Amino acid sequence: MPHDPVCGGAIIELCLLCRRVMRWLRRNTSQRRPRLDLVIERDLVWPPLDGRTALLDASMRFVADCMLGKLAKWLRLLGYDTVYLPGADDDELVRIAVREDRFLLTRDRTLCGRRMVRKRCVFVDWGPTSAQLKQVIRAVGLRFDRDSLFTRCTVCNGEIASLEKSQVEGRVPPYVFQTQADYGYCSGCDRIYWRGTHVQHIVNALNAAYEGEKTNGD
Repeated sequence: MPHDPVCGGAIIELCLLCRRVMRWLRRNTSQRRPRLDLVIERDLVWPPLDGRTALLDASMRFVADCMLGKLAKWLRLLGYDTVYLPGADDDELVRIAVREDRFLLTRDRTLCGRRMVRKRCVFVDWGPTSAQLKQVIRAVGLRFDRDSLFTRCTVCNGEIASLEKSQVEGRVPPYVFQTQADYGYCSGCDRIYWRGTHVQHIVNALNAAYEGEKTNGD
């Protein structure tokens, strides 16, 4: 069958339109969704809840496709090494998953069916981030380790190291410097973290996600 350049161009334009629509939906619905759909910002939390950094199962590493950016942030919040490259194509995602031995999280069934990642791929249904997180919990047996919460940068995935208060003077708002004693630093993106006011909200949301999945499992 001869190739129709007009038809091919139309398909490409349709794909680009779908991506733009998905970006618009993510931007315009993020503030309306409760609980796990809150956007995680630079002043999230530091230090970890009990001041220790625990090591999670090293095999639990992830790479997420372009439609799962918010889920990737919450996995990082839990302390899990999660790569998120919005511009990566399917081939690059597969290469990362195989080369770095990561679970591939995707909303693309065709991608999930590729032979090289078939056994390490989780198809994530459309829905709120809380439901997506529950899917990952169920699919790979994800643990909720309170000791590892808030130990990884939600922006770039780097590990957060402790920082002396004297080292952040002039780099954080005056009120924060006066009221906060503990700080964390991500060398990957040069961000400073401190304990935000919504810590308990985040912990409650995560508890609800895990308890809900445990109830469903029973």
